[in-house]
Amino acid sequence: MSFDASILVIMGIFWISYFILRVFFFLPMVRLLDEREARVSGAQQRWDQKFAETQKRLDDERSLLAETRRKAMQAREQRRREAQDRRLAILGEVKKRVQAELAEASATLAAQVGRERAVLDGRVRSLADQIVRRLLGNVA
Repeated sequence: MSFDASILVIMGIFWISYFILRVFFFLPMVRLLDEREARVSGAQQRWDQKFAETQKRLDDERSLLAETRRKAMQAREQRRREAQDRRLAILGEVKKRVQAELAEASATLAAQVGRERAVLDGRVRSLADQIVRRLLGNVA
């Protein structure tokens, strides 16, 4: 078996190529990939943090909105009750005025009916006298 030195040359060229590629290609590539991974990871963490902050602010705004709605509903209900009370008070006043006007109209009507009744009684007596005179032939 003879020793062939070409295999050593091939191995030497391989190892020299490997070290040159490692120094000028593989290590910079690994560094770039690591840096990229770090940037991506950092960006993901910042995004997660900002998302959590935004969610908290959104929840705070929703709570504030719910509280504002509740207060608005209470104010609206209070105003509705006040309007209802005013309406009832106005209706009470109107009812009193209408009843007073009705009582006045009833009194006026009763007085007018009394006067008309007196006039009618006088006419009835006059007509009765005329009927009696005609029936009896002007005897009276």
